[in-house]
Amino acid sequence: MSTVLPRMPAPGHPSRSGHPDPTAALLRTRIEAGTYAPGTRITLTELGTVIPEAPRSRLREALDQLAAEGLVTASAGLWRCPDHRPPDHAVTRTHRLLASMIDHGAYPAGTALPTRHLLATILMTDDPGDVRGALGRLADERVIQLAGHARPRALAAPPGAPVRIAWPSGSNSVQAALPTALRPGADSDRVTLGRAACAARARVRSGISPAPDILTDQELRIAYVVRVLVTRAYEKTAGTDTGVLPKVRSAAARVMACHALPPGEPHERQFRLAVLATALRDLVDALPRPRTRGWPDSPFTADIWSTHVY
Repeated sequence: MSTVLPRMPAPGHPSRSGHPDPTAALLRTRIEAGTYAPGTRITLTELGTVIPEAPRSRLREALDQLAAEGLVTASAGLWRCPDHRPPDHAVTRTHRLLASMIDHGAYPAGTALPTRHLLATILMTDDPGDVRGALGRLADERVIQLAGHARPRALAAPPGAPVRIAWPSGSNSVQAALPTALRPGADSDRVTLGRAACAARARVRSGISPAPDILTDQELRIAYVVRVLVTRAYEKTAGTDTGVLPKVRSAAARVMACHALPPGEPHERQFRLAVLATALRDLVDALPRPRTRGWPDSPFTADIWSTHVY
């Protein structure tokens, strides 16, 4: 869902800010607000949906003006948001998320982590090098053990570090690791969570984030679903060692790891929301279905997801 900006003043009329080019002013606002992830291409088609009054010629002129100011880069008729992040920023993000998952009990000491291909899916990276780099850092930190082509294995916490207890470790610790549900959100409908995960991942790949107030609303609403599902997961798996426990534990730890990460810029917040939405979908898929009508396959009003997540 694109955020439509306020109607642009008519040609020849100055904006309220006094800027001579209202189109460039609106584009500057979007860029400075972090709408575009670093390195994202800014297309005339996308801009035409948020500034429908501006013809393409004016959009081109505005982008060229911003390129002259250094706010965007221009090459061969293409404009992009500059990317000043360190070259290893994706490895750092992957490492931080996986380390937090292990700290939250996703993979107890001695157990094997998923395959590298599955880890790439879980950690939402399309570059196998990000996973390799993250695993290498975790091995150097003695969090995991690497042995050739074998799957990495989690190690016990080193002396002096907090003990990594296999989830679930206790209802109090689980509740403390979850975000506060400040606003009612969508329930745990299987189809709706699947749609939300696909939409959130597509938004991350597009590199275009919604306005900060929409992101905040998503975070508040998704907190409700997080508490419902993770609490239910704890109740379903506490004291058991069933076949579903590893999948439930991994998805629940991913949720709690996301909550522990700093939100950062809008594109980082959008990334975290996409990981959360995917983890919630995986969690409801992994949980046993109770023999009662209405959960988790019955349809319900999905207006909240369609309005605030898609």
